[in-house]
Parts: sequence; structure tokens; C-alpha cells
Amino acid sequence: LSLPVFYLSYRGTSAQVRPWLLTVAGPMYLGATLAYVTLLRGLDEGASWLMLAVVGTFAVDTSAYLVGKAIGRHHMAERVSPGKTWEGAIAGLAGGIVATVLLANLFPMALEPWQAFLLGTGIGIVSQAGDLMESMLKRAANVKDAGWVIPGHGGLLDRLDSIVLSLVLVYYGATWGVT
Repeated sequence: LSLPVFYLSYRGTSAQVRPWLLTVAGPMYLGATLAYVTLLRGLDEGASWLMLAVVGTFAVDTSAYLVGKAIGRHHMAERVSPGKTWEGAIAGLAGGIVATVLLANLFPMALEPWQAFLLGTGIGIVSQAGDLMESMLKRAANVKDAGWVIPGHGGLLDRLDSIVLSLVLVYYGATWGVT
């Protein structure tokens, strides 16, 4: 929610204030969301919860990319992220569900199959939303890549965009009654 609000306020902001907004928004967003790594780790079976968030998100990204490249024809948000397709998004959602259900059975955590299904659905949605929101930020900043740390991969933020919201979701899922 905070990134779409930021984007809308950014569009209505004068050109002199925009660089400041971008400089402040990125670190605040990452700092607030990456703090959930520590919170997840502090839970009972914290390592399993953290692994579920990371591997579930990677399954979403990988499924969406592979299927989108192979059969993706219907663009999802062409102005924001030209390579994203609805076919890839559906595959990403399915990949997140399958991975979460499998991992919930492999790891020592108290998740019923239906709860793992719901959490996997959430991971499939928020990880793709995080990727699209980061693309919106790049468009707002008029840059192709969000950094140079990982050459050819769009920068560090491009590697984290999908996982940061999943970390938040999995933490609250683990503490608010998903279990």
C-alpha cells in the first residue's frame, strides 16, 4: 500500500522534490520490510518460516519467468513492466502455492494444508505485487536498473523486490493465526 501511495504522491510533486523522495523512500521501504528477517528468525521454528518465505518467493519468480517467457502472450502492465504477462503471473501464483504446501510438509511447522495453500496464494500475490511496485519506482525515477551491484540483474533492489513483502506476509501469517 505504501508504494502505490508514494508513486501517486510522487507524480504530483515538483521536480525539485522528486530526487529527495526517491532517496528517502527506497531505504525506508527496504529497512522496514527487511527487518522482518529478524522477526521471522525469532519465532519458534523461525528458520523454517524464513526458508518458507524465501523459497516460496523464489518459486513464484522462477515459475512466472519460465512460463511467461515460454508461452506469455497477454501483457499484464506493459507501461510499468513490459515483460510481465498474465500467463507468467498465473504460473507464479501456482508456483508459490505448490512450493508453500510442499515446504509446509517438509519443515517442522504447524500449518494445515489449507493454511499452507492460503499462505502460498498470498506469497504468489504479494511477491508479484512487490516486483511491479519496484518497476513503478524505476519508471518514476526514469532509470532502467535500480543499481549496479549485480550486473545484468537490474541491481540489488531488483533481487529483493519480490521477497520483501513476502517476509512481512509470512511473519504475520505465522503470528496472526495462520497457524
